[in-house]
Amino acid sequence: ESYIAENKFKKVTVSEWWKQLKSGEKLMFVIRVLLAALLIVGLILLFGPFGADLRAVFEFVLEGNWTRGVNEMALTAIITVIFILVIFIFLKNFLVKALCKVLNAKNETIVRLVASLLHYIAIISAIFVCLSYLGINTQTLVTSASILTLAISLGSKDLVADILAGICIIFEGDFQVGDIIDVNGFKGRVFDIGVRSTKLIDSSRNIKIIDNQSVKNVLNMSKEITKMTIILPVSHRGTCEKIEEMLNRELPEIGKQIPTIISGPTYDGVDSIDFCMINIKISAECRQNDLGKTKLRLNQALWDLFTSNGYTI
Repeated sequence: ESYIAENKFKKVTVSEWWKQLKSGEKLMFVIRVLLAALLIVGLILLFGPFGADLRAVFEFVLEGNWTRGVNEMALTAIITVIFILVIFIFLKNFLVKALCKVLNAKNETIVRLVASLLHYIAIISAIFVCLSYLGINTQTLVTSASILTLAISLGSKDLVADILAGICIIFEGDFQVGDIIDVNGFKGRVFDIGVRSTKLIDSSRNIKIIDNQSVKNVLNMSKEITKMTIILPVSHRGTCEKIEEMLNRELPEIGKQIPTIISGPTYDGVDSIDFCMINIKISAECRQNDLGKTKLRLNQALWDLFTSNGYTI
């Protein structure tokens, strides 16, 4: 609950962070580092003191007045396309992160969806351009792909359904990025709504990937007021009347110190009695998004209150 509320990871060293990554995540990180290095080296070569001749070569290649096929010019053109694609993806990711910091949840969701579409369009376009540089007739390839797409369209109903469901999720606004929802018994914070799937992350940092067409009967708890109950075992020292008097006097002040509490906290009486402890019930109301951090702060405040008055809890 605290992770869902705070949406923060604890600070770890570089070595610990690397050990926590899965093999696929390590591979993607290495690829990104290599692409970033390629981008930096390319910029240095192009705009450095000896980049005039290299720029002239690229300008000649971009003019397109050379024979298509497997040759040096085609290889240079493909490198140029990859270089431009890497710059585009870098700028796209940077822009998305910058926009998500200033936009509200609904607009952030739309931005992420558009960025996902642009990502795939850019990669597919780059592939077709590279194939054309190698002398492959891309128009014939597109026609063949269209026929193939038509042939397998009956088998792609799920894909179309996921895309349409994703569009409906975006524009109906039943939930957005950052909301806490419950889907088929899985409770988590929405951190991405893509073209095909919606991703949730729970308090244990487990990620649930749900096909958009399967996102049904959603319980959105972000905008609702929830009642938080704490059962606090307290030693038998003193009487229930003294404990009640202390809580009625101090709880309103504690509520003022925790701004995420909407109502309360209040003393609800004795829940049960054990051999050496009295289990008292204390409740407060807050928003579902604030549940984790509110509970942590209230627990700390109650600990300080009871220990300072000589009680063992």
